[in-house]
Amino acid sequence: MLRKIFEDFGWVESQKHLEWQKWFGEQIRKINSGEEIEPPWIVYPHSSPIYGWNQGYQEAWLKNIWLPFWQSLDANQRQKYLEKWHPPMEEWREYLTVHWIRS
Repeated sequence: MLRKIFEDFGWVESQKHLEWQKWFGEQIRKINSGEEIEPPWIVYPHSSPIYGWNQGYQEAWLKNIWLPFWQSLDANQRQKYLEKWHPPMEEWREYLTVHWIRS
């Protein structure tokens, strides 16, 4: 019952948002220190390049964290990244190598 009360007042959502902000900050720290970022299919396993991305947390992460990371890699680094992380479907590989390349 207490959980229902918290949900009614938005506490659970607020707690989720605070946790996401902390995680997002950690992602920024990784980029700034040159660390590798996990790919979209790991961070958001139910995501798909075919169906697009939800607005909100997923889209913010994709546009502000992962895409700048991906674009910072050269062609050789991108190939090694895809070999390491093995996209779960060919559409991911195609989308990354055709749509998200800016050198």
